Amino acid sequence: MKKQLLALSACALVGASSFAATSPIIKGGTSLGEGRVKPGITVNQTNLNANKPAKAPTDAESDLFINWGYCNNPYNAYPFPAGELKGAIKMTSDVTTDFAGAQITEIMVGNPTKQDYTNPIKTATVWISESLNGEPIVSTSGKLGSKAFEWSSINLETPYTIEAGKEIYIGYTITVPKGNGIYGLITDNYKPQNNESAYVYSTFEGVDNRGNLKFGDNYSWQAVGEYFGNLSIQAKVIGDQLPTNMAVIPQAVVPSATTANTPFNVKLYAVNIAANAVKDIDVTFEVAGEDAQVKNIKLQKDIYYGEASEEKAQFVCEQIGTLDYKLYISAVNGEPCDTGYALTGNILSLESGFKRNLVFEEGTGTWCGWCVVGYAGMEYMKETYGDKGFIGIAVHQGDAMASLDRGGAYASFGQYFDSFPSAFLNRDWSADIYPDPYVLEEEYEALINVPAIVEISAEISGESIDSRDIKLKTKTQFCTDSDNVNYGIAYAVVEDNVGPYPQQNNASGQNRDFFGFEKKGKVVPLTFNDVARNCSHPEAFKGSIPTEVKVGETYEYTMDINLSDVKDLENYRVIAMVIDNKTGQIQNACQATNILSGVESVIGNESSFVANGGKGWICVSCDTPANIYNASGRMVAEGVESGVINVPAGVYIVNANGKSVKVLVF
Repeated sequence: MKKQLLALSACALVGASSFAATSPIIKGGTSLGEGRVKPGITVNQTNLNANKPAKAPTDAESDLFINWGYCNNPYNAYPFPAGELKGAIKMTSDVTTDFAGAQITEIMVGNPTKQDYTNPIKTATVWISESLNGEPIVSTSGKLGSKAFEWSSINLETPYTIEAGKEIYIGYTITVPKGNGIYGLITDNYKPQNNESAYVYSTFEGVDNRGNLKFGDNYSWQAVGEYFGNLSIQAKVIGDQLPTNMAVIPQAVVPSATTANTPFNVKLYAVNIAANAVKDIDVTFEVAGEDAQVKNIKLQKDIYYGEASEEKAQFVCEQIGTLDYKLYISAVNGEPCDTGYALTGNILSLESGFKRNLVFEEGTGTWCGWCVVGYAGMEYMKETYGDKGFIGIAVHQGDAMASLDRGGAYASFGQYFDSFPSAFLNRDWSADIYPDPYVLEEEYEALINVPAIVEISAEISGESIDSRDIKLKTKTQFCTDSDNVNYGIAYAVVEDNVGPYPQQNNASGQNRDFFGFEKKGKVVPLTFNDVARNCSHPEAFKGSIPTEVKVGETYEYTMDINLSDVKDLENYRVIAMVIDNKTGQIQNACQATNILSGVESVIGNESSFVANGGKGWICVSCDTPANIYNASGRMVAEGVESGVINVPAGVYIVNANGKSVKVLVF
């Protein structure tokens, strides 16, 4: 896939977080993309050499080296004005203490790009300084490669010896030439963990409320990781004193519940924090009162310093109850690994449990050109797993389908989406998911067989079949007794067959498979499913589930719901969710179909023809060509296939399949 050339306005969420790098299209999605650590993973260096005497540096290059930096792969590009542009990253005192006595011999820079994916900037000056505004300690100019998004390495004329505890900045200076379509700032695709990963010296002033970059006249240094991600800079650190075989698991997906003596899968992220390539690891899982379980895993590929690999291991719990566990790497490349770093948590081991349904909430919008991938993913999951536990909710932002229910949860969901498209599973806001079909299916398969401790069912009632005031009656049951439950019920209303609306399509013309969208135009008329119309407040209804529950008892609760935001009462559903009030996460869910379910449609076959009007356009979806007429009866378009037609403001009549639809264009 070609890399993405982005101005922030392409994907920034209006009025929300301004970090706007579009998620990469990578099989593995929330997992690691091309060896990079998943967003949210933080590896704290802990004086790995504290007990090792520092060795004096030598003129001869050591066999041990680390390519140190915050960005592993150049991925996104941003346009900056012509003139001087500097970028830098900070090596903190903790890191310089770990690397004391080693030398920096090279600095690598991610190549800038033009629209044709060639690099228009031929040279760069790399440097090391003790402060951003200070004079460089060392500085060397060198050539950059001609291919965009590749690393260019520049050897320092004088290697820099790292001193313990002394913070340094590692940076580059380039000159951006005049001309359109030049993207000088290169970053990765992940939100940074700190401010040290991206400093820029330029006229950049921030982002406006529409997501557009703002520039002024004055140059200054700014930490810009929140806007752009981690800057594409690396330093080659060499020295015999570097740590060798060490790795940690900074993040893992351990199921919240299991059934006793039944194997369960753990998805884990192994990160190399030493100089030797990691080829295999021993992963240890400890539960109090049980023998430690050790699994040897040969990694999918060798990983180098700072790189990570997504792996799976299978374990089992023999006891019943809430069990504390520790998960850590105990050996690397056959040698013991004692970093003192372990993940801890607890897992509920049950005698039996209920079937689980999974709620995927996707952030999307018709203005977002890469959201066609999320559309493909959600449609695939709905078709394949819609009757097997998959529940989809498409939360539109900034388009005609955005939820207008300002009191509901979806009015504030924008704060969770750093990039579009992205999705969250069961409202676990710590881990966003890139919603292509492969990734959604992988996340679904990882959790669908995890037992749930609570089951929920729901039914809808109303005064009449066309009533917009309905009641939702829920029933919940638990598989274990508890006198301290902190659960409650929330709901969401979704609507199917909404549209058509014109969807921007960045996949158009791409030279790889984008689920058929690479063969479509830059704007595609789509009819949308699972559109979030309104929902309850983010907090669950108080008293909807009692604090004391017993096995075999059923707990009922009824809530009133207004359907004023639903366009077609034949096509809505209500999703009832059991919320853990401590975490806000969904523990289980179900769907209730509308009260018109089973009523024969009065529209008939011509329902395949739909047309909508918008700002300067008419969007048509039809099986046979349509004709479009203005208010005076003059034909303005003939034989229109499904698509988007640009027309002046006014009232129009669209005719196809023997049916006429009036649309308003403004």
